[in-house]
Amino acid sequence: LFKLKGAKGMLEEAKSPEDAKFIIPLLRHVVRESPKSQMFHFLLGMGCTKAEEYELALEAFKTAADLDPNNAQSFSYLADTFLKLGRMSEALSHFEIALGIDPRSADSNFRYAEALTMTGQTEKAIEHYRKSFESFPGYAVVHVRLAQAYKRLNRAAEAEEQFREGERLLESALATEPRDVESRFRLGTVFLNTDRFSEAAQTFRAVLQ
Repeated sequence: LFKLKGAKGMLEEAKSPEDAKFIIPLLRHVVRESPKSQMFHFLLGMGCTKAEEYELALEAFKTAADLDPNNAQSFSYLADTFLKLGRMSEALSHFEIALGIDPRSADSNFRYAEALTMTGQTEKAIEHYRKSFESFPGYAVVHVRLAQAYKRLNRAAEAEEQFREGERLLESALATEPRDVESRFRLGTVFLNTDRFSEAAQTFRAVLQ
């Protein structure tokens, strides 16, 4: 338990790829001490991902998945790593494995929808964006991405509804944490997609300040 908390703490402290590269040897040491721990291999994969060392992350997530084939999260992150490496067919198949284990996972459904969007499978992506926010209604980015998918299919009323809900959630997040750059950028994206160009420009300027 102490080692687990320590490994998680190191990951949380890594704010940049350079920070993460520094902690990878420490995470490897933890893995060597507990080679049968799915969680430690998974955390090593997370560290390698933060360090943008995706081949190393792939190896760690594969080992985590082998050690616990019923852990959907390992397969989801493995799929996401395939995606980062441009190996789309393997990414899609591993997202499907993850969702076979946990069909209601908000995170896996969202990541799978993003991959489907990249391959032009917009209708199928919409299905999984919807499953994602059904499991986690407060997931603002899902509403924004779903709205963009509806917009691509010229389903204007549905797009407007989802943009409106995404905007509401993002405004709420910024009211709690005004320095949340990611939420502010996404809010600018909502304004841009809904032709509110002056609001978009003002919001993006705030991101750059």
